[in-house]
Amino acid sequence: MLIACLSCESNTAQEKGGNIDAAEFKNQIEHTKNIQIIDVRTPQEFNEGHLENAVLMNYNSPEFKTAVDILDKNKPTYVYCLSGGRSSGAVNMLKEKGFKEVYNLNGGILSWKKYNFPLAGAQSESIASGMTKAQFDSICNGPQPVLFDFMAKWCGPCKALKPILDEVESEYPGKIKIISIDIDVHKTLAKELKIYNIPFMMFYKDGKLQTNIEGLTTKETLLDILGLK
Repeated sequence: MLIACLSCESNTAQEKGGNIDAAEFKNQIEHTKNIQIIDVRTPQEFNEGHLENAVLMNYNSPEFKTAVDILDKNKPTYVYCLSGGRSSGAVNMLKEKGFKEVYNLNGGILSWKKYNFPLAGAQSESIASGMTKAQFDSICNGPQPVLFDFMAKWCGPCKALKPILDEVESEYPGKIKIISIDIDVHKTLAKELKIYNIPFMMFYKDGKLQTNIEGLTTKETLLDILGLK
């Protein structure tokens, strides 16, 4: 009987992850190696301030379930949202997918702010840079069909989409031009075009918008939309 009890205690001790407060969350992400930090809020919330080195994966996006597949299931994973609700759902999903060590920031960013812990990425709306609308229109009116890929370096689904776009452009030279536009660099343009979610693609041909493609898509679907099959 004693041996059985000791065995149960050993298994419990091996379990890792769960809800942790902001102070412990900060301590762990600063002192644990090879981690991944996931922000499951919206792009708008993310741009208002996020944890350093966090990758955005919008929990409310239809692509969330497939986007997380690019993550390493064996690395400690730290998840947060605004108040802890969405991140709790994300943590449960990650555990179901086989992630071995997942932590949820209890109370979310709101709790983080109560401690006055630092946030990265908060930028002034007055900062404007990058491609102008006139330059964008000029490219649209060019002789070659063009696919604009609105993305950001912190966007998980955007990272998953990039190799697909690279393959399409390399396999169909001269038939399609793909231009990636980082919404953090080209803020004014993204605002004028009302780009609220990423990845977001706009396909132009003969100077006219043919279609918009929102979210992560497959290579086969993309080729069909572009008429390259």
